[in-house]
Amino acid sequence: MNVSILIVTYNHEKYIQECLESVRFQVEKYNKNREHNVQIVVSDDHSTDFTRDVARRWNEKRGDIIDDFQIIGSNVNEGTCRNYLKGLRACTGEYIKPIGGDDLFGKHSIFEMLKYLNEYDIVYGLPLAYIEGGENDPVRINDDLKKVHYIYQEESSMSYYDLIHRYCFLNAPGTCLRKELQVNEDNVKMLLNYRFVDDYSQYIKISEIKEIRRKYIPEIVIIYRRTNDSTYMRANKQLKEELISIFHYARKTSHRLREKLIQTSSIYMQKRKNPIKCFDILAYIHKFYIFIHRKDDSVDYLSDIKEQLEYVENIKLIEK
Repeated sequence: MNVSILIVTYNHEKYIQECLESVRFQVEKYNKNREHNVQIVVSDDHSTDFTRDVARRWNEKRGDIIDDFQIIGSNVNEGTCRNYLKGLRACTGEYIKPIGGDDLFGKHSIFEMLKYLNEYDIVYGLPLAYIEGGENDPVRINDDLKKVHYIYQEESSMSYYDLIHRYCFLNAPGTCLRKELQVNEDNVKMLLNYRFVDDYSQYIKISEIKEIRRKYIPEIVIIYRRTNDSTYMRANKQLKEELISIFHYARKTSHRLREKLIQTSSIYMQKRKNPIKCFDILAYIHKFYIFIHRKDDSVDYLSDIKEQLEYVENIKLIEK
């Protein structure tokens, strides 16, 4: 299996080595016999810090078990979508897994996850949200993950089209797409309309390309880092405008009145300077229903979460 890990970066000097070390962990643990050919492509969006230098030094010191390593830069800041597409073009693998330069792969095998793409179009697992510089309480994280698990599990019976038009958002870092969807011409054209929103715009467009088969893996597959510098945390004006545009598109293409109402609610929320949270209830009311009517309450991720958090701290200790 030829695998390309596409690392999308912008001013990730502080985090890129940890992301790369998580790739090394995957290769050392799950590719000992070199069964898979592994390429890393770092696609950098004109960082103003030393992101590319750190990545280059890591490759010189620690990249010996990677078959191909590339760093791609640009002379201007183009935004997340074009940076992602630029990196995508450099990926030679038959399986491509994008990851943000400030995120980490978890301890679950990414190779095992990608193999499911031989049968499914989308494979997704659980994201562990790691708060940089904040409190990462395992009990709180466990409660959050159990809710996500119940929702993902129940929603797996819905058609992908209905799911995504209801703004049931699949966590992008914890999701793998089949390559033919990533490079699909209509999907690429959709992404070129936006600067920041590369996930939901893609998810909506690929729902029109074919009947999507998806697989949910109830394992922690990604460590999703939350920082005050991330685009979504800053919630700038252009990001809001792009979300409104995508919600309008989703409302226009939705088949059912219920989904159109949910998208209308989302548009209203984004347009308000100070959103009234109760208006978001249309988008999440079915999630509340799922949670209170869950069939199985035995799932628990506490021990795994503790291991994952220890794993992150150990990666942080690796000499730069």
